[in-house]
Amino acid sequence: MQAVLVDQLRKANRRITVQRMQVFEGVKGLDSHPSALEVFEAVKPRLPSISLATVYRNLHILRLEGLLREIHCDRGITRFDSNLSEHYHFHCTSCQRVSDVPSYSREIERSFSEKTGLHISGHHLTFQGLCNDCLKVEPSR
Repeated sequence: MQAVLVDQLRKANRRITVQRMQVFEGVKGLDSHPSALEVFEAVKPRLPSISLATVYRNLHILRLEGLLREIHCDRGITRFDSNLSEHYHFHCTSCQRVSDVPSYSREIERSFSEKTGLHISGHHLTFQGLCNDCLKVEPSR
């Protein structure tokens, strides 16, 4: 994946910096779809001089270059995903974790397009509820 990252950054005339590489690896290494703060906390031990502003700036650049996807959840928290394949997400409303849901259907787009006459080019879907870990703690919900 490093080669793809370097290639994409070069094509976009972006500098290839240690900070940028570490931010990308920080997102990729956390399958929890981390927030900027979580990426910062993951990268800080390897790059003690990195600032939260640098993490935000690099997340923004990596998203602009199509190397990361933003996921918007409740409470205004933006999370990041390095899995660019088409998939849905599940957001636990208790622990706030976000996980991948592997299935994906173009049927939603087709059906909506037929009903509205609009041209649909894609969609994002996030299911919400309680994950299995939180259900064990809060079974009455």
